[in-house]
Amino acid sequence: RAGKLSAMHILVQTEQEALEVLGRLKAKESFGELAHEYSIDPVSKEDGGNLGFFSPGDLHPTFEAAVLNLEIGEISGVVKTSLGYHIILRIN
Repeated sequence: RAGKLSAMHILVQTEQEALEVLGRLKAKESFGELAHEYSIDPVSKEDGGNLGFFSPGDLHPTFEAAVLNLEIGEISGVVKTSLGYHIILRIN
């Protein structure tokens, strides 16, 4: 999908929750399972946090900047947007 980005995310309400999720990811727990358990995003939660493909400009600018700063397969630190606190996994 030329020009498209793909990522997964876990969206939570507090920074403390985000840090807890990040710690569990660093302990090699499944991103998808943690998305099911923690994420408050009703759309991607059921798909393990998968956002599918999107074009630059489709999502929150801070979120997109975080995706672009990640290597493919890399997990972000805590990313704050107006929606809450995200942990992001870049797919492509």
